[in-house]
Amino acid sequence: MFILDMYTLIATLVLVSYICTVIVYATSLTLYKKYRGMKYFLISYSVLTIGITMVIFVDVLPAIFGVLIPNILMYSSIVYFLVGIVEVSELPQNTSLYKYIMIIFTLIYYYFTIIDTNVSMRIITFSMFALATYTHMTFIALNQLKEKSKAATKSMFVVAMLTAIFYGIRLIVALKRAYIADYFLSNHSDIFSVLSLSATIILLTFALSMMLQRRLMVEIEIGNNERNQLMEKLKNKHLLMS
Repeated sequence: MFILDMYTLIATLVLVSYICTVIVYATSLTLYKKYRGMKYFLISYSVLTIGITMVIFVDVLPAIFGVLIPNILMYSSIVYFLVGIVEVSELPQNTSLYKYIMIIFTLIYYYFTIIDTNVSMRIITFSMFALATYTHMTFIALNQLKEKSKAATKSMFVVAMLTAIFYGIRLIVALKRAYIADYFLSNHSDIFSVLSLSATIILLTFALSMMLQRRLMVEIEIGNNERNQLMEKLKNKHLLMS
């Protein structure tokens, strides 16, 4: 009988994150100067990859390096991703609030990692903060995007909404299930969450590529329209002069 174990799934997640980071890095090389938000996407994928890689060595690293810091990095990757979307879409959003949210997340996660070791509460904490952040992304899509940006970011926020639903389900399951003594040794439902996370990273990378492609197409279309209008004005002016 084939049995999924957490170590194998995390290793697969590391591979997925590395591949997606390379894709985002390659995209950043061409669009880094055009869109100021590209650096945040690059930071997002980089810290995510570093965090997941550190989790692999949880057995040989102290809890602060094998659990606390990796999860801080993984949550910060979500925040950087949101900031990147805000910057690329040129939205009037104040994301400085997330500095304080990051501090609160770090303090709570530190407590349930170092002071009172509780795997279940760590899952609940991460899911709750991730749910709030992805919900914020969805809220931006529904209420605050500029009209010219909606078409370019539609796929991105569809994925963000689905990811928010995923973390909402994970949070509900974590609240209802029994205490987890060891995240890697227990046969618990979070195995399916790790599988879903791999799919989420792939979908977010695909949505990011689609968003940037559509944004470029919108800008090209606007440029063509402005050029056609200018040519029409010059033509009319020439006819009047003649």
